[in-house]
Amino acid sequence: MRNKYAWSPRGELVKDERKGRATEKMNIMAGLSEGTLVTLMMYECSMDYNLFNFWLEHQLLPEIQKNSLIVMDNASFYTSEKTKELVEFFSGCFFSRLIHLI
Repeated sequence: MRNKYAWSPRGELVKDERKGRATEKMNIMAGLSEGTLVTLMMYECSMDYNLFNFWLEHQLLPEIQKNSLIVMDNASFYTSEKTKELVEFFSGCFFSRLIHLI
C-alpha cells in the first residue's frame, strides 16, 4: 500500500481512511568473509533474537572459519545467552560484544 497525501484549503480538514502500516519493508542480513558474500537472508518481519540465532546457527557460522572475528552493532537481539553459546560452540572462542561508535 502506498502512502497517501492530501491537500485542502487552509482551515479545512481532510478526511480519509488510513491503514495502520503504510508500506511493507524488506530487510536483508548478510555475512562477509574476506570480502566475499558468504550468506544472505531476506525477511519481511521484525528482527528478534530467535530469527538472528537461526541465521547465525544455520547460515553464518557454518560458512566462516574458526577464530573469525564477528563484528556486530549494539542491537538488543545480539545479547541473548543462546547467541553467546552458538558463537562459543562453533568458533571455540569467548564471545564478547564489540560496540563501535563512530
